[in-house]
Amino acid sequence: MWNAVKNDVAITECIEFDVRSSDLYEALDFLQEGCPNKWGFALFREGLELRDWNMRAEYLTNGLKYIKRHLGIQT
Repeated sequence: MWNAVKNDVAITECIEFDVRSSDLYEALDFLQEGCPNKWGFALFREGLELRDWNMRAEYLTNGLKYIKRHLGIQT
């Protein structure tokens, strides 16, 4: 999975398929706990709920970008 995230394949999966699960939300909660910034996580979660493909893609892509910034991950 980490390799997939590194290559942003995970975002493509999230855009094309309904990946909402308790495991995904628990992982987001875990990562968010140690972060002072929350915006990226909120944006990503909101994107998961959108039905419009273009809006979903935008929210998830930007959400991941901010989450990586919040966590200090260089891209």
